[in-house]
Amino acid sequence: MNLKSYEGQARLSVILAIVGACAALGAAFFMLSALDASNLEINLRAGGRRFLGIMAGIGVGFLAGVIGFFMGLSGAGEKRNKASSLSWMGFFLSAGVLAAVLCLGVFFFFTKNFVG
Repeated sequence: MNLKSYEGQARLSVILAIVGACAALGAAFFMLSALDASNLEINLRAGGRRFLGIMAGIGVGFLAGVIGFFMGLSGAGEKRNKASSLSWMGFFLSAGVLAAVLCLGVFFFFTKNFVG
């Protein structure tokens, strides 16, 4: 994959959007498995594996989303880009991943409850 070409950047943008979406889904799965619906709290042990999995999913999703967003933006609308639609797709998918990860992060920040 040649990252100097717009086509390579477009492909990488879509791949990063997919990676970010998978990381966000993993974090959402861990959050839902620890969710206490009656109190609307996510009960976790401090430093436990589930907490680290949620933080890793949010972090990887955010990083992949940001990089994919700007990679898609750099080639979108360029006249020399033969895969302009792929660039736009990577741009909008990464934007959706960023929105989802930010929502998950805010929800996690306000609902986490560490139990001893």
